[in-house]
Amino acid sequence: MKFNVKVRNVALCILFSTTSFAQDASSVVVYTAREIITLDPSHPVVQAVAVEENRIIATGSLEEIQRSLSDKTLTVDSRFADLVLIPGFINQHEHAWLASLLFIYRLR
Repeated sequence: MKFNVKVRNVALCILFSTTSFAQDASSVVVYTAREIITLDPSHPVVQAVAVEENRIIATGSLEEIQRSLSDKTLTVDSRFADLVLIPGFINQHEHAWLASLLFIYRLR
């Protein structure tokens, strides 16, 4: 039996949720993506998210973020431009199951 698992997407969630990409404490990094799912009913899908000191401070289009944060120095990071970003929640009941599927490839 073969599984078609997109490990790249899983790695992206882990990387994005555990690593700070900001260059220094005072900089704001704006990540752009094809779609960013926010779970905010008033703006469920956006194209950019601004992060300062490991906290999301704004979401929206790149233009909206640049306008609302015009008093800050922004660094635009487009490494996720062709991807869809979703919140990195982990369901504890499925975490072990997911890990077993991912690590099965190392045993073969």
